Amino acid sequence: MVFNIEVSFNILKHKNVTEIENEIVNIALCSNCHSYYKMTEMENNKFINRNHIVYVIIFEDSDINNLFTFISKIRRKKAVYIECLYEENILCKMLYASQYYLTTMEKDNVIKYKRERSYSEDEKMLINSIKTHG
Repeated sequence: MVFNIEVSFNILKHKNVTEIENEIVNIALCSNCHSYYKMTEMENNKFINRNHIVYVIIFEDSDINNLFTFISKIRRKKAVYIECLYEENILCKMLYASQYYLTTMEKDNVIKYKRERSYSEDEKMLINSIKTHG
C-alpha cells in the first residue's frame, strides 16, 4: 500500500519560489518519504488564473508515522496547501481532497468521493490530521 499526498503553492504570490520548493523537499526528506516529484500547473481563462507548483510526495504503508510527521510540518507552512491525499494500490482511493481539487475532478468522481466513507482507523487519523486546524 502506498500513500500519495499532493501539496501546492502559488508561484505568483511568492518572490522566492526556490526557497519554498526547498522547504517542501526538505520536509519530505526529513519525514523519510519514499520518493517525490513535482508538476507545474498552469491554466488561464476568464474565471481562473492559477499558477501553482504541485509536489507529489509518496510514502509506503510502513511509513505511516512519517506521513503524519510530514502532514504536521507542512501544515505549519502558510504558503503551502494540501491538495489531496490518496491511497494507491491496484485502484486509487481518495482519502482527502481540498475544495479546489474537488472543482477540478470529474463530477462522477466527486460524487463517488463524497459517498465513499469506509476508512481504516489509520486512514481516519490521516484525514483528521489534515482537517484539524491548530
